[in-house]
Amino acid sequence: MNSRSKKKVPRFPRNRRPRISVLVAEVKKENVQWLWVWRIPRGKLALLDGDPGVGKSVLSQDLAARVSAGQPMPLQDQPAQPGHVVIVTAEDSTADTIRPRLETAGANLQRVSVMSTIKDKHGERGFRVPDDLPLLEKEIRRLGAVLVILDPLMAFLPANVNSWRDQDVRRALAPLAKMAERTGAAVLVIRHLNKKPGITAIYRGGGSIGIAGAARSALLIAPDPHDPSVRVLTSVKSNLARTPHPLAFRIVKADNGSAKVVWVGKTHYTADELLNPDTSPHGEAVAFLRKTLERGPMLADLPPFSVPIIMRVPG
Repeated sequence: MNSRSKKKVPRFPRNRRPRISVLVAEVKKENVQWLWVWRIPRGKLALLDGDPGVGKSVLSQDLAARVSAGQPMPLQDQPAQPGHVVIVTAEDSTADTIRPRLETAGANLQRVSVMSTIKDKHGERGFRVPDDLPLLEKEIRRLGAVLVILDPLMAFLPANVNSWRDQDVRRALAPLAKMAERTGAAVLVIRHLNKKPGITAIYRGGGSIGIAGAARSALLIAPDPHDPSVRVLTSVKSNLARTPHPLAFRIVKADNGSAKVVWVGKTHYTADELLNPDTSPHGEAVAFLRKTLERGPMLADLPPFSVPIIMRVPG
């Protein structure tokens, strides 16, 4: 092949060459916006993990009610600007489950919308990620929604997406994350745990680790190891802020027969302690010390003339 037959490479003047990167200096700095400070960021994906029946949907609907009515987030005093919420559900009935729970939690029902199925030329079918995200984004923009709940994630992944394959999951969730960024809505994705006890909390969520990787905040609900009537909401992963303090709540029966969240207060369990509880006497002793010392070190009560010992939280 002679030199004349070689394909010519286009040359651009130095100041007109196409750019494939962005100078950080040209990017306007922004602060992270929070729907629930330290736990659910605006314009990002957040993940809520837990076993079936532990209260994930009830808690998410409690948050939806707060957003719709402009109520403060749990255990926070500052009221929020009321906003619209979109709940994409594949399990709960709107009439006999979602509406009664929202009413019990004090929601403004005019600011909560529910999507469950999509109608196309083939009829009615379930919502799919990422196929139906353009429809969801259009609805978010129409309503000005600030919170979107997908409950549960696995029900929305089409058959050609292997939820245990990292590449498949990332290709499905990347458009969801981009949609959150474009709209500024917080997207809360609900997921069940797998059946692999004894491993760290970050690997206990169903499907690929890529699901947790796509989320900027990952939360977990699990029963209190020493009081099963209490649920604990704790952090598994927090990319954008410090790790938030674990919170305890109970699920009680409301007057209308629906489930209701009653927040108890701060607690001390990490995600790994909740999923792999130490039920031995030593474990109970550690739990007692953590509870006693959760406000900081304290002097032990010793007999006179003893050298003072400062007690600190173990671990």
